[in-house]
Amino acid sequence: MKNIIIFTDVNGSIGIGRYAGPYRIATEMRKNGWQVKVIDFMMSFSNEEILEIANRYKSDTLENWVGFSSTFLMPRKFDAFNARTSIREATESGSSLGIPVAEAQQLVDNIRKSGFEVFIGGAKTKNDIDNVHWINGQGELKLFKGFDFTTSSIKYDDNDHIFDDEHLPIEIARGCIFKCSFCSYQLNGKKLWEFCKSPDIIKNELLENYTRFGTTGYMFSDDTYNDSPEKVKSLLQIYKDLPFDIEFSTYARLDLILSHPETLTQLIDSGMNSVFFGVESFNHASGKIIGKGMHPDRIKQGLLDIKKQYPELLISTGFIAGLPYETPESLYETIEWLNNSPVDSYSFQVLSLGKNSLFGKNMEKYGYNLDKNGKWYNEHMNYDIALEIANSAEYKSLSSFTFYNRLRNLGYSVSEIKNLTIDYKDDIINRTNDKIQIYKNKILQ
Repeated sequence: MKNIIIFTDVNGSIGIGRYAGPYRIATEMRKNGWQVKVIDFMMSFSNEEILEIANRYKSDTLENWVGFSSTFLMPRKFDAFNARTSIREATESGSSLGIPVAEAQQLVDNIRKSGFEVFIGGAKTKNDIDNVHWINGQGELKLFKGFDFTTSSIKYDDNDHIFDDEHLPIEIARGCIFKCSFCSYQLNGKKLWEFCKSPDIIKNELLENYTRFGTTGYMFSDDTYNDSPEKVKSLLQIYKDLPFDIEFSTYARLDLILSHPETLTQLIDSGMNSVFFGVESFNHASGKIIGKGMHPDRIKQGLLDIKKQYPELLISTGFIAGLPYETPESLYETIEWLNNSPVDSYSFQVLSLGKNSLFGKNMEKYGYNLDKNGKWYNEHMNYDIALEIANSAEYKSLSSFTFYNRLRNLGYSVSEIKNLTIDYKDDIINRTNDKIQIYKNKILQ
């Protein structure tokens, strides 16, 4: 038997939301008879408050653990409205640590002095913290033998303090059936329906959250929700059997929707209000080399047609600066098209040559080399040029897929979210602070 305190947050995001991971692990721990307390929104607590909470929930009879999401190592005063710039500045400085190493180490040391073992879940950072255990990958597999994701669900405890009608995360599937050349994701290349929950498991979780909290809104955790027409149709059937209508945001592949147009109506009928399409590039040669070979003209026309047919659907698109064959000119042309399109929001990331990706394993084959500072370059551009172009791409609105459910949790309607801009920053921050303060009062009372 163990006593566990898990500190977590969704830092650097606009609005109020939760990650599925900590509650998924907490569910498994509770099933095994462990005592678990999840503390969300941890970056709103001072280090002194975090230590006070740990000591408050310490057990005198059980082995005590404190677990931190690696979000703990992000800036406490993270400006979510300039998230991309803040992240890049941290990356450029050679460290993803926002809290100074000495401050983080001091907190860990104080918690250990109180009799806790300290765990951190998430990717390791360049600056290690001493005397902690790192958990990388799927935490349940690290802690429990025989864990089966396909039969799992998240069961919230009353002391998790879920808000009434709160939009929550729900895991539909893990992994991706595709294997894009730039991607380092460990669970890509899976088979259809592998690591995917059965419709009945999902239905039961939806019903329980509706009964307990009135929840009807979700952020679907699924790398490609529409990876097969059969999956989309099967899940639609369970939603029709629910005593309420759901709404959700999700990742999906645009080319699959265009290849299977019947799935678009099914997705809308399922309750899809917000979607993120990883388009990556409007350069045809670039798209083909990463595994997304549909012609850009068809992709662009598809975006226009979907928006015309379903104008209320919030569409976010993602692009990568620095792919093979992509030039500064083609990237600026992409930005110009997006700025004059009905797409609600778009974002650019700079190419990362992850060591587990095909690009990272075969840099020279794909035309990449590294300079003396370890930054990539090819015949068309280098990392710094790609970064400059990516930084020049501005959000058209705040209706990004990442923020949709979190803004709904602040009380904004779907139509209001569609029109939110930076001018609403103060109102969003005030609503966020008010909601977090309600949560903090429950934890610290």
